Amino acid sequence: MKKDNQPIIMFDGICNVCNHWVQFVIKRDPKGIFKFLSLQSDLACSLITDHNLNNKQLDSIILIDKDQIYTESTAILHIINKLTGPIRFFVLFWVIPEKIRDKVYRFIAKNRYRFFGKKKVVSFLVKKYKIGLLKRKQKVGKPMNRSTFLKKLRMTIITTFRWSLALTFLIYGIAKIYPGQFSTGDFIYDSTKDSAMQLAWHFFGYSDTYNLFIAFGEITAALLLVIPKTATLGNIIYLPITVNITILDFCFEIPARSVTTLLTCMSIALLFFEYKKLKRVFFDWPVAAETSLPTNLIKKKVNVQ
Repeated sequence: MKKDNQPIIMFDGICNVCNHWVQFVIKRDPKGIFKFLSLQSDLACSLITDHNLNNKQLDSIILIDKDQIYTESTAILHIINKLTGPIRFFVLFWVIPEKIRDKVYRFIAKNRYRFFGKKKVVSFLVKKYKIGLLKRKQKVGKPMNRSTFLKKLRMTIITTFRWSLALTFLIYGIAKIYPGQFSTGDFIYDSTKDSAMQLAWHFFGYSDTYNLFIAFGEITAALLLVIPKTATLGNIIYLPITVNITILDFCFEIPARSVTTLLTCMSIALLFFEYKKLKRVFFDWPVAAETSLPTNLIKKKVNVQ
């Protein structure tokens, strides 16, 4: 097969969430960097043979870029890094260990049909182009005015921050439950050899109940942040947790302190975006309506029998 330097995204053509992901990428790839290929197409079979892909890799989004093969969460992050717009904020997830990222990805991939459903036939995206490689149509629209641009920018920032915060806590919350984030077992601390981080990790790993309590708080805040109507409540729960984690990271010299500092700043920024709403809830007391009787009332005589 003739080699092509253009990155190719291979996806499950009957998977609903995979097809939504493809459409999501196409909208944020105006230069047409990527080509897309369904795993059910004949062309995909040739690429699978050429690159010796195994069954485990085929149960994932696959990115082929300059003869390099990327799968699972790493493929997603490489794709996001080439897109345009605020979605690129999600490349910050590189700081999360690959094992943790991939465990969450595998859980979603394994249950993708159960959670999101599947198509009876290969997506129209593939049927439309017989060879399986998708093209794009550039949309020409009217230039938006400044007010509309600022509103869209504000909503984009809020949505990006919400999802970044939610996904980070969701990943770490699940990791605390399985396979476990902290160290367990007997530990004798030696200040001349052991780091402060080791001490903190054994402290948090000592009690399973406390570990589950932290995980429950992080997952609850994450789920509330994902839902627009409960996002403000989720962020109110989120902020004290991430502030506490940030202080611990600095005090115990945990390398993730740069990430937790960023998460704290994003959480605070979301509160500022919701300032008017929070002000109405916590500071503005409802004003009692003043009613006054008209002075020119008509007097009527009432006969009581």
